[in-house]
Amino acid sequence: MPVIVPGIMACFLAGGAAAIFGNSSGGFRGAVISSCLNGFLLCLLPALTLPLFSFLGAEGVTFADPDFTTLSGVLWLIFRWF
Repeated sequence: MPVIVPGIMACFLAGGAAAIFGNSSGGFRGAVISSCLNGFLLCLLPALTLPLFSFLGAEGVTFADPDFTTLSGVLWLIFRWF
């Protein structure tokens, strides 16, 4: 069973950016909600992209960055039609 461990840079930089944007639009409440949502996406999205990388010969390997996993999912949806 693969274990997804988000990198410290992904947690710090993406979570910090989410908190800054959340704070600018919703104050303290927005910062907390956006950081929690980012942490949830750091756990959920890599779990959804694990099957995508198994076709490349990398079993149980993925990246934990939400931007990378979102792009991987979108590209998979586009290229599966070809």
